[in-house]
Amino acid sequence: VRAVTPNVAALTGSLGTISQPKDGFIALAEWWANSKGGLSDTLGRMTGFKKTDVTIVEDDFSQRRIAAPKPDTPYVITELLVTRHYVNAGRREEDEKTEVFRQPQSFSYTCHHNQKVARGPHVVGLKTRGDCESASLLLPSPVTNESSEIPPLFLAVEDVLAQFMSALGAESADVTASPYTQLSRFVFIDVTSTREDGSTFPQGLKDSPHTPRTATAEARPVEHGGGGGGGGENNGGSSKYRYKAVPVEEDDDLEAVAKARAVLPVVAASPEENALAGLAACSHGPWYWKPDGFYDTDDIALPEHRHRQELSFQDFHARLGPAAEHNAKATPYLPDDGCTVESLRDTEFAFRLSELGIPSGEPVTVLAKPVYDPAQTTRPIALTDPERVALQQLTQEDFDNHQNAVADAKEDELQFEFAIVRGHGVDDLVKQRNLTKDAFIGLALAGALLTLAGLRGVTYS
Repeated sequence: VRAVTPNVAALTGSLGTISQPKDGFIALAEWWANSKGGLSDTLGRMTGFKKTDVTIVEDDFSQRRIAAPKPDTPYVITELLVTRHYVNAGRREEDEKTEVFRQPQSFSYTCHHNQKVARGPHVVGLKTRGDCESASLLLPSPVTNESSEIPPLFLAVEDVLAQFMSALGAESADVTASPYTQLSRFVFIDVTSTREDGSTFPQGLKDSPHTPRTATAEARPVEHGGGGGGGGENNGGSSKYRYKAVPVEEDDDLEAVAKARAVLPVVAASPEENALAGLAACSHGPWYWKPDGFYDTDDIALPEHRHRQELSFQDFHARLGPAAEHNAKATPYLPDDGCTVESLRDTEFAFRLSELGIPSGEPVTVLAKPVYDPAQTTRPIALTDPERVALQQLTQEDFDNHQNAVADAKEDELQFEFAIVRGHGVDDLVKQRNLTKDAFIGLALAGALLTLAGLRGVTYS
């Protein structure tokens, strides 16, 4: 099979670029593990965690460049994922003062997914009873657009916020997910659009909004104007913000640092160069509309935009302009600093696209459940999802027992998910587990911080 993005002319310069947003919960856990005294000790007492519980994982995955694939490169499996990043907007009240907060690209949802699999995928070189054998690959069922889950082949760190909401009883479609962190070495493009409509994407790491300005610094706003399009020295006149890199001290206002984000110069694409439209022309299938991804709050959406729907790309794309325009007019969360909602649109909303490809003959490590079926004479062994069972072959009693076993496994601390890792080894699987653990610690720390804020009379809505 052939991958999608290498065949999109507007994405040629983006191929080989991996630029992921930083996971806020992991960052919070790492900050806490490296901090001392005061607030840090209070958070430790409130959560019950020790700083040694945090595993500082070397980040060799979020910002990198690899060789760009060619349009005709053959793969056994390809998988394309398009997610929508959107703002977290609301109000913060403290000491009878109300402030509007607007946190860019804090949440995400899957709006398009396309998995291609060659006929009869299998692995060779399995040693059983001294003989080398092959085994069929039975991939997990593709994720649905209504789900907040990321397909397992991306080897993503678990979305702890989505899991927490699900544990509270939220319906799958109502779960708020965070932008994901993925570790798969088969990914050859992972970029976030520089315009909210997906018309342009970064041409390399230097153009990515997620690339750190320096290795030891964060971007922080130093000047802004109001209204219109007057600009600072770094933005070509297209923004009202100017940023510079400054060290982050331990006693800095972490909330202010987290809100800071570089606004990059972009050039509007002509219709024939629109990256998202070019992608849709090469990747068939529905696009999922969720009003939260385009409005500050879904209750201000245009009447025809208020429901979750599967649409053709043409209908999906036709909604982008009207949604942006109406959101700017109807939002109750206007910036307090003189900025306009329109001027922040490309910073606060975006499309992220990721694609992976597993070539034929690639050495791999597969985490899966082996199933033996003697009726399959060519390949009696199949590697499948640990929770996958051929239900049509089960009696009702077998089915009930299986359901109970799955429920017990989910309650067990040690859970496994289907995975295919490049090379022979489990380093990336261990890294995934450690980062997920750090994210859960970060979630607990965030909860403690919100509790402390509430005790001080600070509320968020």
